[in-house]
Amino acid sequence: MEPDQNIFRSFYDANSKTIDYVVLAISLAVIIASLFYPCLGFDIVGLVLGAVGIIYWSAAFRYMRNRIDLDILLIHGNFLLKSVLVSVLTPFTLYLVCFSLSFVPCIDLTNLTIASEAFEGNGSNLIHQSESGRPNLWTIYFHYIDPGNQHMTLSQPARGLVGICAMLGVFLLNGLLVSSLIGWVDKRKDAWASGTIRYGLNSFRNRNFAVVIGANEIVSSVIRNLLAENAPDEINNKNEKNNSYVILQTSRDVTEVRQELSSHMSDEEMNRVIIYNAQRDSVRELNYLFLDKSTEIYVLGESTESERGETYHDAMNMRCVNLMSEILDKVKSESKNEYKRKVCKVMFDYQSTYSIFQFSDISRQINSTLVFIPFNRYESWARKVLVEGFATNDCHAVNGKEIQYTPLDGKGLSPDSDEHVHLVIIGMSKMGIALGVQALLQCHYLNYAKAEHNKDQRLKAQRRTRITFIDMNADKERNFFMGRYDNLFSLMRHRYIDVSSASSKNEFRFCDSDLQWIDPFTSSESKWRHLSNDGSNFIDAEVEFIKGDVESVGIRQYLNYLADTDKKSRLTLAVCLTRTHQAIAAALYMPIGIYQKAQEIWVYQKEASDIVDNLINTEQKDLRYKKLRPFGMLYGDYMSNRTLYLKALLVNAAYDVKNNDCIDFTDKDTYKDLRPTWKELSIDKKLSNKFFADSVYQKIRSVFSDENKAYTYKYITGYLKTCKASELDAIMDRLKANETLLAICEHNRWNMQQLLLGYSPCDKELDKKFEDLNNHAQKDEFTALKTGCKEGERRIHPNICEYSHLPTIDYGAQNYDIYLNDMGIRHILRFVDGHCNDNLKCDQNTSDK
Repeated sequence: MEPDQNIFRSFYDANSKTIDYVVLAISLAVIIASLFYPCLGFDIVGLVLGAVGIIYWSAAFRYMRNRIDLDILLIHGNFLLKSVLVSVLTPFTLYLVCFSLSFVPCIDLTNLTIASEAFEGNGSNLIHQSESGRPNLWTIYFHYIDPGNQHMTLSQPARGLVGICAMLGVFLLNGLLVSSLIGWVDKRKDAWASGTIRYGLNSFRNRNFAVVIGANEIVSSVIRNLLAENAPDEINNKNEKNNSYVILQTSRDVTEVRQELSSHMSDEEMNRVIIYNAQRDSVRELNYLFLDKSTEIYVLGESTESERGETYHDAMNMRCVNLMSEILDKVKSESKNEYKRKVCKVMFDYQSTYSIFQFSDISRQINSTLVFIPFNRYESWARKVLVEGFATNDCHAVNGKEIQYTPLDGKGLSPDSDEHVHLVIIGMSKMGIALGVQALLQCHYLNYAKAEHNKDQRLKAQRRTRITFIDMNADKERNFFMGRYDNLFSLMRHRYIDVSSASSKNEFRFCDSDLQWIDPFTSSESKWRHLSNDGSNFIDAEVEFIKGDVESVGIRQYLNYLADTDKKSRLTLAVCLTRTHQAIAAALYMPIGIYQKAQEIWVYQKEASDIVDNLINTEQKDLRYKKLRPFGMLYGDYMSNRTLYLKALLVNAAYDVKNNDCIDFTDKDTYKDLRPTWKELSIDKKLSNKFFADSVYQKIRSVFSDENKAYTYKYITGYLKTCKASELDAIMDRLKANETLLAICEHNRWNMQQLLLGYSPCDKELDKKFEDLNNHAQKDEFTALKTGCKEGERRIHPNICEYSHLPTIDYGAQNYDIYLNDMGIRHILRFVDGHCNDNLKCDQNTSDK
């Protein structure tokens, strides 16, 4: 559509009702005037209104061709008013047609009626015929409202025209505007309101549409992202293609779903949402979604938190994926052209289910028909806070405010820093668990790497990242958490303390570093000492579970200890209680020392952030308020964008050292060339690449911790959009100067990632076998054994060990960490974060040497 047409369409959409009433008023006025004063003539006005009538008839035909637009008009667009207008304007349109045909020599329209009553006064003037011999507007209107006078015409062409006038009059006046139209409209409205209308593929008229299955709490955010328009040169898109429509299939009450959506979406967006009422495990209903023609698919499922929430949510979502795969597999087998897999993002509400798909691959059929992308909204929010460090409080609001979160390491921990990161999570809810897992993935710092490099056991113990879970049911939640990550806790330091019954402030000595800590490396039954050269624990994080309510004596004693005694920690608190008022109360009534000590206090606000926002922005700058930050809102902007996928592609390319030199990253088809290799990866390897991409910004902060600037994700991505190539080289030079410590840090991160993904280390006997094969350079046997261990029931990975032990069991493995930090970070910063900066599009061969 041209710009001028866009302006006209926008003007009409905004003023359509007013325009319709004006046209109707003018039309009725002309008709009434022509009845009382037929000889005055209304030729020019009638012809103009005839042209307007043609426009309305054209619009009517367009709506009839497109059932979707017709229903939108029916429900929201003054359908009856427009129907009346079409009926009223039809005589004028016929008059325009007759007037035009009167200029054709072979068509005689001079006498449309013959009757003695058609004479006025002394019979000298015919009221049905103008002096020029052309049809009169009144004559056309006469036949339109009074059928049955065709015999009174003198010529065959005239009979045909008045016959058409009569039929239109019968249909439009006597039928369409009475019982038939009203009955059809009411029936259509009921079907639309209940979601039982189904549209054929022709209704979309080759326009793009996406499919969303399930009206979950986050459905409005998903739909808005799908309807967002992509900028031409932007790679950070929220959808695969620009969509004209979104088909939403739900088993909930459609009226209720519409009401919920309308509170977060504009009328224009609502008009582009088509809602079907159906079960997502019905093959018949899934066929109505035309999955093979959609741009992408979201399987959200229904609500899990309402009174009628689905307890079978995740299982039903997976059932839906299997059925869709069967449908698309049939389409694939019947397709004459090459089949292109559909992007399918599947929401799993329970982290136990979601974690399965982090290390377990999907079936071959699903993988051949769908690009299967599992996600969990709690994990997505945890990543948004801990990695990107900013979010919009309400992505639906016109003036949604951006919330910035201070990284757990602040401005960065230098290699010589004696501090450690400490994240305290109050409430082991789904959100609390997600934050803890994300912190374990991200919190690996250069100061611990330096202590490990120098074999300094005291500094290693001092610089470990600590994650603390506080919950009244910490005993039960601990068992579940440790059972889920059994391989991790077989290596990592951890402890459990019950302070729920404490009555004295001095009952527990939290400053005692050995209080109930369990270190698998120091116990007499330890079987893992061979994994590090000096037999010490090489896991750079530790977890503690403390049982008690946040307001109890024992918990407040612990918080006071953190504020007054624990001087070497960079403390952040996350209040993850599920009830909004309890989370706010817990955040506001902590010991005053916590507000002085903590970097920030994050408060989980599921429904909305308004209460915390108002506290932060109050004129009274209370110390308890200024450090609060809301997070976890259902309608916040927290979904991962396309850049994470692109970064993972580049990381995978950098990891593939052999082929990396053959890739031209300045070519616009680079990402397309990388996709075949990416598709061959298992899910856990895809996640591994994404986890590395997320660690980039924390590594940069570590090497730039001596500067006043905070090298957050947002700062770095903004800086790279305008910096020069030499400034990017300066960042890479600083990283290069710390490459050994960064490699240790990266391996520590990788160890944690593999343990969280369900892999386990080698026992002493198997480790010795790898060492022998490695020393004798028996590459084929080594590779076969390694592959067999990784794919076996125990999922053993020999490289889960201390960095210094790697050369013993896998010669050359250390080089991967070094090379990945170099090439992976360089590619991410240049080609994704700095993608719109032409200064960074320099020659690959010269800039990367």
